[in-house]
Formats: sequence, structure tokens, C-alpha cells
Amino acid sequence: MVGQVYIAGTGKLATELLDKLKLNNEFAVSTWPGESEIRVTESHQSSKTSVPGTAVSMANALGLAASEIVSVRNAAQQIADLGIPPDHLERHAFHRIEIHDGPCSIAMETRVYGDSPYASGVQQIIGTIQQRALQARVYSINEFVDNGWV
Repeated sequence: MVGQVYIAGTGKLATELLDKLKLNNEFAVSTWPGESEIRVTESHQSSKTSVPGTAVSMANALGLAASEIVSVRNAAQQIADLGIPPDHLERHAFHRIEIHDGPCSIAMETRVYGDSPYASGVQQIIGTIQQRALQARVYSINEFVDNGWV
């Protein structure tokens, strides 16, 4: 009898970005109190009610609390402020990291539009599960990426 395998985590691209931010925990974002600001913004379709896992992982990697994440679900704001195409308001994922340090700043974004990236990712995960004898336990998508399975 085959046990259940559970996959938890973020998309492959975002997972790889998070892994690079951590750099095996040798890298840490340091700021000067009162002079620097780190912000994580995320946006998904308005129907999303679950915790934004990718944004939480990004915040954790940057030393921010999940409560500091800016979540955007308003369609007008998604279009005007984040540049989400109106065609994709019903299925998108947007994540932005901004680090401001006085006159200098850096910003990184991930954007996913439509269903096809999700379907492709699920297809890769299913293929991996079918090709390997996995233990019946919860797996993080990070483990799949780290092992080169997806």
C-alpha cells in the first residue's frame, strides 16, 4: 500500500530566488536602524484567502515578520500600482522585494500570470513522485528543487 505524499511550498522560480537569498545561510540582509527599509509586497487574485506562502518565505529570508507583508487584493490597485494586466486579475501571483537605503535601492519581482505555470509545476511534481519511491511524509518543494527533481 502506498502512503500519501504531501508537497508544500512555493513555485520553482520563487523557491530558487529564496534559496539564492539565503546562500546557505551565509548571507544576511543587514540594515542601519532608521536609515534602511525592507518591504515585501504580494498580490494574488481577490479570491485567495490562504496565507501567501511565497511572501512569508521571502519575509523570513529577509528577517521580516509575516505581519509586515503588504498584501494587495484590490483590482484597481493591482492594475494601477503593480501593473497586473486586467486579463490576469483572476489568476496571478506577484511578489516584490524592495530594499531602500537612503538614496540607494534595489527591487526584485516575481510575476506569474494564468494557470499554465501552475499546471506545468504540478505536472513536474507528479512526474517526480511517479519516478521515485518516496516516503509517506510531507515534502517541501524546496527539497524537490534542491535534489534537482524539478
